[in-house]
Amino acid sequence: MKDDPLLILCDLDRAFADVPDSVSKVKSRNPQTEDGKRIVGLVEGDEATVYVPVTGDPVPLRIEFEIDDEPVRLDILDAGKPVRITPPPASETVPSAEATGLFPEIPEHMQGE
Repeated sequence: MKDDPLLILCDLDRAFADVPDSVSKVKSRNPQTEDGKRIVGLVEGDEATVYVPVTGDPVPLRIEFEIDDEPVRLDILDAGKPVRITPPPASETVPSAEATGLFPEIPEHMQGE
């Protein structure tokens, strides 16, 4: 059975297993204007394209890649801004050990205590 790309993204070790630890030869491609900003795609090989602003801090704004020949686009919105998290009420949660069906086997590092 083919893995669902969205579920693979839930396991970061699997989602980014082929992403290199460092980049030695980067090419730019597909410069464009998005939301009034000039951005350019940076790529090493054919694995993923990381879009960054042409000027200013090179903060990733979008990452495009494929998982099992399915295109995946991650838009990184509000990078660098504080995140406010409100935990849901306990009545709307389940212990992680009871959350099944997402993976054939839950990776050890994701299992509850």
